[in-house]
Amino acid sequence: MMDSERVDENAAEEADDPVNIFWDKNLSETPKTSFPTKKASIKDGRVFMPRRETTIIRECDVLVVGGGIAGWAAATAAARAGAKTILAERDDSLGGLWSNGGVLVLLGTGYMADGRYHQTTRGLTDDLIARLEKMGHAVTPRGGDDHMYYPVADPEALKVALESLLTESGAEVLYRCQASDAIMDRKAIRGMIFETRGGRAAILAKQVVDASGEGVAVYASGASYRQYRHGVGFTYRIGGFDRFTPEAWEAAKAAGLWSGGGEPVSDNRWYACFGDPTDPFDVAAMSRLAMKHRAEAWKSAADFRKVAGCESAHLIWAATQMGIRGARTLCGVKSISRAWAKSNVDEGDTVAWMGADGRSRRGSRVPYGCLVAKDVDNLLVAGRVASCETDMIDLFRLIAPCLVTGQAAGAAASVAADMGVSPRKAPIKKIQALLLKQGAYLGR
Repeated sequence: MMDSERVDENAAEEADDPVNIFWDKNLSETPKTSFPTKKASIKDGRVFMPRRETTIIRECDVLVVGGGIAGWAAATAAARAGAKTILAERDDSLGGLWSNGGVLVLLGTGYMADGRYHQTTRGLTDDLIARLEKMGHAVTPRGGDDHMYYPVADPEALKVALESLLTESGAEVLYRCQASDAIMDRKAIRGMIFETRGGRAAILAKQVVDASGEGVAVYASGASYRQYRHGVGFTYRIGGFDRFTPEAWEAAKAAGLWSGGGEPVSDNRWYACFGDPTDPFDVAAMSRLAMKHRAEAWKSAADFRKVAGCESAHLIWAATQMGIRGARTLCGVKSISRAWAKSNVDEGDTVAWMGADGRSRRGSRVPYGCLVAKDVDNLLVAGRVASCETDMIDLFRLIAPCLVTGQAAGAAASVAADMGVSPRKAPIKKIQALLLKQGAYLGR
């Protein structure tokens, strides 16, 4: 046999090897330098970071920090308005607590009046629900006019819907980007530093929207904020309910087991653990809580299996993100309270409207100033980072308010970027006109 034939046989043998399907020899054998030569040092028990250049990986009009539902809405709204938009997210999927946190239910979509449901979360929310409805087995069905619509979405379907709508808008998403610091030019934020598995990276932007949930850009930029401890929850899903008989259901309830929330996948139910108020920035406390909640989820499924007729119960999913209800909120140009919300006064600066949460009849208008930093230029916020008093945190943190404040912040960022001004100087009428064009509800 000739040598050339032996080579061909070897090549064919390697091609049949399943390992070689996933192995890029050229890439794996390319020499790489790790991190820059200047590294952190320790002296007298103190750690010092060196000054070093950071690679700029992107420049854009609008940078959205955080890919939860508020960040998704902000990035989609900005991109649809024509702004070059980048969404940077620490995980590998979008949706935040709605998907990765397993909250699943979209509370605060509207209010009831005169026996009819009035939807206030429109615009991007309509587009998202419509996309989920087309996917099948992705969202619970709508009710009639006498039914407050609290849709429950399948988390995996939700991730797909969010990604498809975002990419269709023209925005770019960058996963595995953990925001760590702000790039400042005096009192103006010019972008963010991100920690990636490939090293430190910088993204420059004309406008930054902090939709991180924990106020990462707010904190890093030096903007004024309040910090809170709130209950930290955890959700999980148990499967096998399609094999429960009615008698088994009654036996489980008699044993004190909660029936769980319904969802589009008929054999599943979702459940929640309600944790004590915890400092979300205490990594040791949060680590202990995560392990405690995960053990509770596993035990919950096991408890079901102890009931006759419920032996099919099994834990199919546990949240990959704990439910932080409150962390940092911006001290913005305007801050609203529950009393202000109930007064329902239109001051001409409404950019969103949050639906009822079960404790207020009509939810609340959201004035533009709640989303605008008062002491840092080029910085907007969305979601639970919005500027509000303590008694409004539990309304702003809900998924529907995160959607509408996200859309408002993204629209405002695109206007400010296009005009080359700080958000405080962006004309409110122009922002409102853009939001109305995108289908948002502003109370009229």
